[in-house]
Amino acid sequence: QALGLARLIADHYHATMILVAVVPPLDDVALAEAGVVPLWQVNNQQTARTYAAEYLSSTANELAEAGLQVRTRWIDGDPAETITAIANEEHVDLIVMSTHGRSGISRLWLGSVTTRVIRRAEQPILVVRAQEEKHERGK
Repeated sequence: QALGLARLIADHYHATMILVAVVPPLDDVALAEAGVVPLWQVNNQQTARTYAAEYLSSTANELAEAGLQVRTRWIDGDPAETITAIANEEHVDLIVMSTHGRSGISRLWLGSVTTRVIRRAEQPILVVRAQEEKHERGK
């Protein structure tokens, strides 16, 4: 949901957008091979990789057609570490990301990628709070 705001900023400053997707790896591939990690998790990870690649490609094409300069990066890895590493490698001026706004137990259990990026990043960060999708009644 941060993409719209990032697009406005990039357009205003004639900046290049770098779209990043990170797919967290399974903790240990050997566990999956031994059957300790359920097969559905392995399949879900492959689905996540496919979705990330397709999403980045289609979004980049859409932005390029609108006249913006855009590049994509998608990587397996720890999301916060990977985002900050790419930001440093690419010498970005601003990181724009959204947060799901988790709190309580779910935040403790899942952690917060946004919080971890804020703690690690050397660049300024613009955080957009994700809004729940609104559905039309009767559909």
